[in-house]
Amino acid sequence: MFFSILQLLGSSLLLSNWPDLYEPSQVTPSQSDDVAFIISIEDYAYAPDIPGARENALAWENFFRNDLQISQVVTLLDENATKEEILYQAGELKNKTDSNSNIWMVFIGHGAPSPTGNHGVLIGVDAQQTARGLASRSIPIPELISILENTPSQTSNKLAFWSL
Repeated sequence: MFFSILQLLGSSLLLSNWPDLYEPSQVTPSQSDDVAFIISIEDYAYAPDIPGARENALAWENFFRNDLQISQVVTLLDENATKEEILYQAGELKNKTDSNSNIWMVFIGHGAPSPTGNHGVLIGVDAQQTARGLASRSIPIPELISILENTPSQTSNKLAFWSL
């Protein structure tokens, strides 16, 4: 598991402190047009389960809604976290942003290296534990970031990405 915040601002990476989700925070509310995307898989179809993932996702949702005061929060849990649904919701969420928006994303689930080893993948709920199963049912992190971050008219958006 990876316990740091990666904030992608254009091409630079910044490491920040991990928020305590179970205590009231002293964070400054986010911009009103920010959005958040939470994906949490506790009950994988073919891979080992991740106990507590659902509870953690709901804590993140509370943090985004109440502490950061983000009104647009999309949460995909368990069987809803398929490759197709994750990519679809990422595109939908991106369409609701403008150049002043930040996109906050949390993935709580299994990850793996890509078949080529040059990037990571987020493993969807229904990925089988075979090389082809993982490759076909997982989301390459660069593809997801590209969907959330890049559109011709909105290249200055910021993406904050947490991976557990």
